[in-house]
Amino acid sequence: MKIDSSTGRLELESGLVLSPALSRSQFLASPAGVASTVSVRNEPWCSFRFEAAAENVVLAVFFKAEVLGSVHLAVIDPRFGAGWDDWSEEKETQRKEANDRWLLAHGLTPGEKYAWGSVWSGFDPKGGFSSVVIRYAEEG
Repeated sequence: MKIDSSTGRLELESGLVLSPALSRSQFLASPAGVASTVSVRNEPWCSFRFEAAAENVVLAVFFKAEVLGSVHLAVIDPRFGAGWDDWSEEKETQRKEANDRWLLAHGLTPGEKYAWGSVWSGFDPKGGFSSVVIRYAEEG
């Protein structure tokens, strides 16, 4: 995956580019979109989950109607567990650290605000998971 820190543009190994220029229709027509599953649907908001195996991350893209508002991701690795039967806060804390390393290796800084949006990385104790949120600033 290539990330342009000056634009927030994420290019997957498949060639799919995640950025505000990607519409929901374009995403759903892509191989990643076809392979994705609906995570949450509450129109006009809808999110889709898929894996980027080459990067060892799971991603969720969040759209408001046709506009991509954010990309959520988390590093996947057997050491972080394979489900709730294998869950622990310690493993999720380790995932959070791996997420931060992944961001830094791709030129983004957790907690940083950019001209195009922001990057957050953390552990959600209520949800029980660690993730990264790349949020795009709304135009206008």
